[in-house]
Amino acid sequence: MPLALRILLFISSVLSFLFVVRRLRKAQVQLYDAAFWFLLSALFVALSVFPQAAIRLSELIGIQSPVNLVYLIIIFVLLAHCFIQSLRFSRLEDRFLKFAGEEALKELERLESQGTYADKMEKNVTKAGESETEKLKKGRDGNGADGNQ
Repeated sequence: MPLALRILLFISSVLSFLFVVRRLRKAQVQLYDAAFWFLLSALFVALSVFPQAAIRLSELIGIQSPVNLVYLIIIFVLLAHCFIQSLRFSRLEDRFLKFAGEEALKELERLESQGTYADKMEKNVTKAGESETEKLKKGRDGNGADGNQ
């Protein structure tokens, strides 16, 4: 593995580790996510400090270059993490929709028990009925907007 790649891998791993620590202190990242990034940074530091491990593993797997193995590991880990995040998001969305439905039902029950919901609906229906009646009357009297006089 080229020395430039090893240095770049080490520096980027340390910087990402420090970035996650900073976000964790500000409570902007959850512990589960922080642990993932810590472990990923530690893996890349280990690969940059001990490149022989990447060389041996690439020979065992049959990958021509250790650099390709490192890229393959990065791609695989990030895709796996993306999938896990997608699962977490789906579960949260389901919980949110269930919670929103329960809250809407509670609000409806509260309004019905106070009688305000039925009163509002009755007033809306009455207003809509009156406005339709007025339109029909105007149309018959010749004063409507339909052009008949």
